[in-house]
Amino acid sequence: MSKKFYAAFVPILAFAAFAVMPAISQAAVHWYKCEPKAAGKYHDPDCTEKAAGNFELTKLPFEVGGVVAKTEVSSFGVLTFAVPAVPITVKCNVLDEGAVWNTVVEKNGLDEVTLFTNHKCLAAPACAGVTVTAVALPWASELQPGPPIRDKIKGIQITVNCPGVLNEAFAGELEPKVVNNSPSYLEFGAGSGGLKSVGAGELTVAGKDFVQDFATAENIDAE
Repeated sequence: MSKKFYAAFVPILAFAAFAVMPAISQAAVHWYKCEPKAAGKYHDPDCTEKAAGNFELTKLPFEVGGVVAKTEVSSFGVLTFAVPAVPITVKCNVLDEGAVWNTVVEKNGLDEVTLFTNHKCLAAPACAGVTVTAVALPWASELQPGPPIRDKIKGIQITVNCPGVLNEAFAGELEPKVVNNSPSYLEFGAGSGGLKSVGAGELTVAGKDFVQDFATAENIDAE
């Protein structure tokens, strides 16, 4: 290789190496739980105020011998489902259950939705007996590095029935933000994506779904 060609080629190599650095250095994100400890790092039961106390933010265990330890979780909140092409919006109280777990240090934390129920739903325009029903559970999910950290929920299938206005199935993936708070929550909205249907276009979801340990109501975080 000539010196002239080498001098021109080196900057290209340097730029290419710089371009791939984020993908290589981006660390996996994992699930944590705020739990009581004798000599913890926090003094509040949600692990939000960093001061010496009785609680510690603990990473959930990794798999051992291919066996994973799942932590059952429950969540609650208010979600708004919007179908602009109709147009219609449906606002529901949501209660769901599932599990979160870590596999190995190199991989992002996983989770699943095993129950997704919506109640006290109200539609605009109004219709009697509007429902939002989950289909084909469980739905698999995987944490996505940020910022912001997101949770990619795959294989979602729901049916929205507003008699006289809409009765349609929607499917796809959503990526809500994971917000560590008191309690932590999944935030649906801008950047979360949408679900597709055959006859009614796209459905988007907005709102917060708060997540806690099912057995102890302790805070669940992602970092």
